[in-house]
Amino acid sequence: MNTANVTHPPANADANANALADANVDANLERHDPIVLRRVEPARNMARWYTLSLEVTLFDDWSCTRRYGRIGQRGVRVMIGLFEDHRSAEAELQAILRAKQARGYEITG
Repeated sequence: MNTANVTHPPANADANANALADANVDANLERHDPIVLRRVEPARNMARWYTLSLEVTLFDDWSCTRRYGRIGQRGVRVMIGLFEDHRSAEAELQAILRAKQARGYEITG
């Protein structure tokens, strides 16, 4: 194998990864793609997933939808918050996202 073309991550790779994750969250919100979070702690027998999404309802309101469960288990729990405008729904999504990240959830997709 020719190693002349191998690149190594820069010294600030962690900062770049965090900035990329933030950019992915912003891009997902603009397209209304779900944000996927995971928290895995084998020592505590914890393996959870969580998704957050913004959706337009049938009546042109906005919903902040949370789906969550245990990785590898059947069944999904769903919570839906309804809002009159996109800004309110997005503010709720951001607050939930910050809370989940503070508890150890990481963005995976």
